[in-house]
Amino acid sequence: MEKCNSYIRLAKKEFKIGIIMRKEFPGYYMPTEIDFQKIWSECIFVFDTNFLLDIYRYSEETVEHMFKIIEKLQDRIWIPYHVAIEYHSNLTNEIATQVKKYEDSIEILKKFKSLIEEKRSHPFLTTNLHHELSSFYEKFDKHLSERQKSTQDLILNNPNKERLADLLDGKIGKGFEENELIKLREEANKRYQTKIPPGYKDINKKNNEYGDFIIWKEILRESQSLKKPLVFITGDSKEDWYLSSMGLTIGPRPELINEFFNTCGERYHSYTTDKFIHYANEYLKLNVPKNIVIEVEALRVNLRENEDVMSDSGEIILFDNSKVDEYGNLNDSESEQDDFI
Repeated sequence: MEKCNSYIRLAKKEFKIGIIMRKEFPGYYMPTEIDFQKIWSECIFVFDTNFLLDIYRYSEETVEHMFKIIEKLQDRIWIPYHVAIEYHSNLTNEIATQVKKYEDSIEILKKFKSLIEEKRSHPFLTTNLHHELSSFYEKFDKHLSERQKSTQDLILNNPNKERLADLLDGKIGKGFEENELIKLREEANKRYQTKIPPGYKDINKKNNEYGDFIIWKEILRESQSLKKPLVFITGDSKEDWYLSSMGLTIGPRPELINEFFNTCGERYHSYTTDKFIHYANEYLKLNVPKNIVIEVEALRVNLRENEDVMSDSGEIILFDNSKVDEYGNLNDSESEQDDFI
């Protein structure tokens, strides 16, 4: 009996040590279902610049669903001042880049039509098939031209910009003073040298190389007064925001979770936009259709395969809708661990 009691005491001691480990190093332990329920029921949602700019890249159906999500969460949203700066600084360029891509697509379509009309080059092209291709061209050209014009009109008259401004009114944080920014840049340089997240992936950018770090410091400062869990939603999954292993994105960088917890005693979590919508359906009962999640994921993967949204060249990649099925299939086969984010 004494031997049995010794095992029980030892087991209790080990269990207690496990609890302490999770408290001291929360970044290295996956949140429990209870943790996630607390996060989603109490947290403040923070949107990154990519999340806001992506609204101008989605289809009209997806845009409407994104606005419904923002409206649903309106009382629990907070936006860092530097995110607002990046959003407004890049919006016009974002619209102009999409207009240029529509122009390029129309030009390619014209070349396609020219090739089709060279009947000598297509001796086996039947008359019916030729008519079908011509009809396809007319419809596609009309659609692209309409989208090009409506996108170009956004430069002077942008309903989505106004709608978003109304929803985020009074939810923008206070920026740092210039003397504070000087010290933050110095701190960022030291952290970047040892690859302490976030922001070190931007070290070679020609401008705004400290943007992610400044956003993070705003989040930490605000967390001290909010005293609530916080969920950060971003359109990318760079390694200085997310921990990856063997091709799987596991979750937020442990250093960020620990730093946030040490600052305010609360839990930090982050999601890519598509994962955020997926779990918002589960925890907030938003009922966003699966095809919307697939489109958002496809855009993120498409952007990541080409370059970061806020690239040095300023080029923004337009969503390639043809990859929806491809990424949709990938989405169905994701592992539970990759689903963590």
